[in-house]
Amino acid sequence: MRTFLLFLLFAFCHQSLMTAQVKKKPRTPKKSTVQVTGKCNRKADSTELLKFYKALKGEEWTKKWDLRATIDTWYGVGLNKAGCVSELMISDNNLVGFLPSINMQGLVQILIDDQKISGTLPLFNNLPNLRSLVIKSMALSGTLPNFDKYPELEYLDISSPLIGGPIHNFDKIPQLQELYLEGDFIGSIPNFNKLSKLTSLEISGPKLNGMLPLFDRLPLLAHLAVTNTSLEGKIPDYNNLLQLKTIDLANNKFSGDIPAFIKQIKLESLTLANNHLSGKIPPWEGLQQLTELQLQNNKLSGGLPDFNLPKLKSLVISQNQLTGSIPNFKYLKEIRSIDISENLLIGYIPDFNQIPWVEQLSLHHNNLTGVVPDFAKIPKLLVLKLNDNKLTGKVPDFKNLPELMTLHLQNNTFKGKAPKFKKLPSLREFNY
Repeated sequence: MRTFLLFLLFAFCHQSLMTAQVKKKPRTPKKSTVQVTGKCNRKADSTELLKFYKALKGEEWTKKWDLRATIDTWYGVGLNKAGCVSELMISDNNLVGFLPSINMQGLVQILIDDQKISGTLPLFNNLPNLRSLVIKSMALSGTLPNFDKYPELEYLDISSPLIGGPIHNFDKIPQLQELYLEGDFIGSIPNFNKLSKLTSLEISGPKLNGMLPLFDRLPLLAHLAVTNTSLEGKIPDYNNLLQLKTIDLANNKFSGDIPAFIKQIKLESLTLANNHLSGKIPPWEGLQQLTELQLQNNKLSGGLPDFNLPKLKSLVISQNQLTGSIPNFKYLKEIRSIDISENLLIGYIPDFNQIPWVEQLSLHHNNLTGVVPDFAKIPKLLVLKLNDNKLTGKVPDFKNLPELMTLHLQNNTFKGKAPKFKKLPSLREFNY
């Protein structure tokens, strides 16, 4: 039973890896320590909370408010030292209805995340101490505000497929540190010249067009994700962004060569999947902190580098036009997953003796020849896909791969029958 559960878990993780964009961990704003300026009124706050409760059908919530109890006992409500509401943070609580505009002088953080909230996104004009705003729903509509009433806003996260309009440059909120936008936006992406404190930027919207900005006025930017847009043109080298740790530009229309990212020595994750990128793959010898590299579904050509990336754990370069032979990846001492399937690679399969921690090896749909190694030195292997090549000889019994769960060998020219694999107790999926 345990083995089968492990198989299901790995299959799920493998499927997630092959998607155009790696699923991100849920974001949670940091708890604010901002001192509230001005006066607040607990009685007025109670009235505003009741308005919020009725507008979103509080009697149907999963975690209901006991209206006979004090507000400090209500789910998602946090108070400051003066006894006024400083936090309103509610998610997945069966909120249904229109999101009202609220007026709370002491409110610092708002997080409303429920998929059935509808109506128009409020302007939130009466929250003078607001520092963090997170609004997420599948049915919320309207136009993205410019939030010029909140010059102290530090965290902004707005997500709904129905929220449209242009994306503003937000030059009136220069304290902004994290910006996450997902919706039906139009036009181009601003360069955000006034957001010098920005450390994290994520933008997604299928109607966004134009070219990717340089973001050359964002010296602290560490996380950049621009995904699922219609942006095109070349990817900048971002030589001015020395703090970058994550670059995710999947699911766009970018073309041309991939930058060498010479100055991004802190980079840990690089995802450029599902674009129109061409040319050769840079060796990226300076990216010694890189742990994840995803370049699948592009038009990359030339040989496959023998990457000198000692911390790399995941390498996905499937669905390209790579030629030449497969290196033994002897420098990838931490590698766990290799997917270089659906290319034009030729030659023999290395035994990969120097990368013992590999768990997934996908080399299918190439033009590989010769016999299949027994992979005796990579005993942690869980998934092995060698199908649709030109491999010959006899199939090994893989007796040194006791954890192997998935084995695809079909559409080759092997001799004889397949082994019975008596020493593969975990094998669940086998195609010969």
